[in-house]
Amino acid sequence: MSPGSQTPSNALVTNHLTATPCPCPQRYEALKKLAVGSYGSVYLCRDKETDAEVAVKIFTQASVNHHVLKSAVRESTLLHMCKGHDNIVQVHASFKSESGR
Repeated sequence: MSPGSQTPSNALVTNHLTATPCPCPQRYEALKKLAVGSYGSVYLCRDKETDAEVAVKIFTQASVNHHVLKSAVRESTLLHMCKGHDNIVQVHASFKSESGR
């Protein structure tokens, strides 16, 4: 999720530290799971193209719960609108899973 990144393809990546499946796109190498919430998980990943460490948020419930999907889209839209603000986390890319959600 680096600046100027294109939407990556989705694939299942294995965390090399714990062998825990991470549904991160192939562009990212999962280093560790940072947090789990009611809608999904956040992973610390390495962007293989830029070698930068990034956080990847996976909305695992979005594929089964329309309200979670709606919330995820709203969050992503708002964060993209706030791009460049010093006090708000920067979104560099968003992508959908193979299911289209």
